[in-house]
Amino acid sequence: MRSFAVKYQFLVFQIVAHMVTVAAIVYYSWQDWLLVIPFYILFCGIGISLTFHRYCTHKAFIFPIWAKIIGFTFGTLAGQSPSIGWALKHSMHHTNSDTEQDPHSPSFVHPLKLYVKNLLWWDFDTHANVDKSK
Repeated sequence: MRSFAVKYQFLVFQIVAHMVTVAAIVYYSWQDWLLVIPFYILFCGIGISLTFHRYCTHKAFIFPIWAKIIGFTFGTLAGQSPSIGWALKHSMHHTNSDTEQDPHSPSFVHPLKLYVKNLLWWDFDTHANVDKSK
């Protein structure tokens, strides 16, 4: 059984983010929604996909220092845990793809349970059990 090291700042962030999302459906105008698009591109596209995924996990290219600062800032603002933990957990996903050890395989978990598990595991389990002999 895994034990979780709860980081309360991530818990508060996730609760507030989900509450704002629900409120946004009702209260935001279409102009407000247009503002979401560039922030999504910055935080998820540049921060998570480009910096955390391609740069940190796969070492796909070399960043100049100014681009690292921008990419890591946007990735952190996306709220998916620090970059080193994100890269570690994603490497575990690639190592154990579609097995029971895969941290986010939909093959072994109901989709709703998978959402909750990933939300908790990505943000709160900062001390993942990793076999360092590999």
